[in-house]
Amino acid sequence: MYARLENYVVVEILDYDVIDDKFTADFVSQCVPCEGSVSPGMVWDGTDFVQPWPRTVGDIKADLAALDLAAVRSLRAVAAGTATQDDTDMLARIESDAIVLRAELAALAES
Repeated sequence: MYARLENYVVVEILDYDVIDDKFTADFVSQCVPCEGSVSPGMVWDGTDFVQPWPRTVGDIKADLAALDLAAVRSLRAVAAGTATQDDTDMLARIESDAIVLRAELAALAES
């Protein structure tokens, strides 16, 4: 299992034993091995994953907006009928991350 990081924050969990043969070298360079207890939003301090400060509704909405922007190119390819498997995989990863964020947002709204 691997955690993909952006600015030391976990943005995605990859449930693979090996990722070198599945993704580009640039993508793999953003990943570190992790345990099953790691989840998106945790912070990599260089040796371990830790819980960040409490996230706000604004933080989560900003992350959702960033995911929307990340999806634009792949969605454009789908609309044009030129989507590749990479586009489909990217959209699946983005939607998986968005599901986690929407659940986090709902939990904050309940508290």
